[in-house]
Amino acid sequence: MRIPDEIIERIKSTALIEDVVGEYVRLKKMGRSLKGLCPFHSEKTPSFNVNTEKGFYHCFGCGEGGNVFTFIMKMNNMNFVESVKFLAAKYGIAIPEESQAVTQEDLERQEIFKVNEKAAYIYHFFLTNKQEGLKAREYLKKRNISEETINKFNLGFSPAPTSQNEGWNRLYLDLKQMKYSDMIMEKAQLIRKNQKGNYYDSFRNRLMVPIQDIAGHVLGFGGRVIPIVMHTSDLESEKLGSKAINNKKEGHEDKNIPKYINSAESPVFKKSETLFALNHSKNIIRDLDEVIIVEGYFDVMMLFQKGVKNVVAPLGTSLTEGHINLLRRYTRNAVLIFDPDVAGEKATWRTVEMMLDHEYNIRILRLPFGMDPFDYLNTHEYEAFMELKNSCPDVFTYMIRYLKEKFDIKTMLGKLKLLSYIFKYLIKLKNALEHDIVINTLAKELDVTVEGIKVELERYRKDIESFVRVPLPVTNLSKTENDDISWNRLEREFILLLLMHSEKMEEILSIFKEQDFSDDISKKAFRTAFEIYEQKGHFNVDDFINYSQDPVVNSKITAIMLSDKFKSTNHMMSHEETENKMFYDYRNKILKKKLDKTIDVIKKHIVDASRIGDVEAIGRLQSDYDQTIKMRNTLLYKKH
Repeated sequence: MRIPDEIIERIKSTALIEDVVGEYVRLKKMGRSLKGLCPFHSEKTPSFNVNTEKGFYHCFGCGEGGNVFTFIMKMNNMNFVESVKFLAAKYGIAIPEESQAVTQEDLERQEIFKVNEKAAYIYHFFLTNKQEGLKAREYLKKRNISEETINKFNLGFSPAPTSQNEGWNRLYLDLKQMKYSDMIMEKAQLIRKNQKGNYYDSFRNRLMVPIQDIAGHVLGFGGRVIPIVMHTSDLESEKLGSKAINNKKEGHEDKNIPKYINSAESPVFKKSETLFALNHSKNIIRDLDEVIIVEGYFDVMMLFQKGVKNVVAPLGTSLTEGHINLLRRYTRNAVLIFDPDVAGEKATWRTVEMMLDHEYNIRILRLPFGMDPFDYLNTHEYEAFMELKNSCPDVFTYMIRYLKEKFDIKTMLGKLKLLSYIFKYLIKLKNALEHDIVINTLAKELDVTVEGIKVELERYRKDIESFVRVPLPVTNLSKTENDDISWNRLEREFILLLLMHSEKMEEILSIFKEQDFSDDISKKAFRTAFEIYEQKGHFNVDDFINYSQDPVVNSKITAIMLSDKFKSTNHMMSHEETENKMFYDYRNKILKKKLDKTIDVIKKHIVDASRIGDVEAIGRLQSDYDQTIKMRNTLLYKKH
């Protein structure tokens, strides 16, 4: 069953598009619209428009468009039903239980969310209330993790096996008792099956960190091994499902067992698209217009504990394009604090390269004595950290300092090596002023001329372009092609008018079929409108956007709706007579083309029948011709 229309309409009227979009995008009043930097692509000049009167958004840069539900779908990687529920929960609107059943895939996702939530509760209970969690509690206390932080991040503990044959499936048995199926637990990556076909828990003897999406759903878990009691046979035992558990050693970390592991990917969990703590920090990141990116869970938790809350971390992997696109919805200003080891430096430069592609402003913070954020905040307070953070250099200043230690810039070879390295990043800068500032700084630091650096940079750029350039054919549109583009636009504008006036659908269905439209977008849109009309007997633009969920079609429709042509008709459209005229002007143009095509086809058939002397066919075709001409004149010039 679908969510009732009245519930969807109530949510839409309550969740004003300027408020919802404004939580992700800084909007400024420009004329009758609100504008901001598009959250879906990189840009410096705002092309993202929000029309508060009509309740739609559209980016004239990348083409994304829709209503409040499609915006939440796109931003939060949700389907339509999930976006409706998200906004309903946010604005305190109840959705009847009987209307919440959706597709099998949606039901499976909901079940995985539920079983993960229950697993998080069980892990948390083990940590905070059970004797088995004592060692984990002691470990957290030793690391100065407060009770408030434990509860905020819902930390938990997965108990260790109690013997050779028992205790390997504690979570499995608890969830089984709660009627969760083996299939859902396995798809959630909470359990695995050994060679004997028995299920065992994926996490054992680990401090558990729930990983959530920005809506707060538990997607999976990170597990940090507890170093106080270790089983050196864990790896082999995991393969066999049972093995002698021995060699328990106090204060020992087995080098064969990874310190951190994450849930395997599942239908709801994708590491490359998930950032730890973004659900807690997203609003603060947006308000401060800055994100601090660190490497680990404990770095994030200690920063939060000390009052620094605009922070996230990837899940044991380097930052990806997916992560950067996710963060771009909230800010384009980033401070990177990666470990000062070889791996950390590599991660820093990979991240810098991707972020420059997306026009981020980047600063690099290196903490004293090679400390990571957790260690530093364990021994320093908020003010000391903020002083370091606020004074840390921009990425190019840091890069120059870093490379001066790598290369001997007293020599010509050292200077050329440094320039060659930094050019890779410099050519990504799109802001001309930033570009000039970096070049002037380089000239000063290397004691060379600005002109010399520019010559070398241009040579480097040409070398890169000659290596990657793929020549594109230059084409000029013919008059026919331009006519086709204009006609496609006309058909789409007519579809929009139809969406605004579903009471005319019966009349239109008696005249047009899907194949009467020449534009593919218009065909899809007409088909969608027909499907909605069959189900409900009426529709509007919102119904269409929600039902379609085709980003290309939705983008084209919202672009037209928010175009100057339709903006200028707002006042006229309140007059029924003018509104009717506009609708039928469009209808008549499309109908004329359809009937003219039909007449041309009949004429051709009459000629063919005349050649072979088929008098009967000629008579029948002449009758069709006369009827089509009469229909053309009657419908085309009928007054409305």
